[in-house]
Amino acid sequence: ASESGVVSLASAVSSGPVANGEGVVAELVFRPIGDIENSLFDIANGVVFDPNQLQNIVGTPGSLEVRAIPTSFALNQNFPNPFNPETTISYDLADGGRVELEIYNVMGQMMNQLVSEEQAAGRYRVVWDGSDAVGRNVASGVYFYRLNTTQFNAVRKLMLLK
Repeated sequence: ASESGVVSLASAVSSGPVANGEGVVAELVFRPIGDIENSLFDIANGVVFDPNQLQNIVGTPGSLEVRAIPTSFALNQNFPNPFNPETTISYDLADGGRVELEIYNVMGQMMNQLVSEEQAAGRYRVVWDGSDAVGRNVASGVYFYRLNTTQFNAVRKLMLLK
């Protein structure tokens, strides 16, 4: 297509047999170039020509949600690091299940639990504001964040500077 973001699909039917009945007539497969976040495809319009060469509008315009599902588990380095006043922790789940994301001090004491729930496979981001479980600001220093699922466990280090 000459317009960015537009895909045109055309088929010319000659005097031969005509496709009819139910089922898939066309299937489009899109493969991302590089990493993608969750996206939304807008379906602007569609037209099908019947055997009498008359135009038939296909359905109503709509949207198709595309979710990027990781193929492996990962706990990524927080950003920014060091941080003040907040940092973002991101992680990938290749499969759904129970997820816990917790912050620990250097003595191994849990300071805060950021996530404790069932989550579907996907990419997630959580912001930590440097507070403990009751909302008090923690002291400057080194902390650890731990991601625990039924299939994956990982720990990374972060630093809070005030």
